[in-house]
Amino acid sequence: VPGFEAWFGIRPHVTEELRNIVLADIGQPQ
Repeated sequence: VPGFEAWFGIRPHVTEELRNIVLADIGQPQ
């Protein structure tokens, strides 16, 4: 999840649902 890593400096292990929420929240296309 490069975008998430760039914002938070970590690589989370998340569900697909949470990943979609995070991507939408930071404004990246899915």
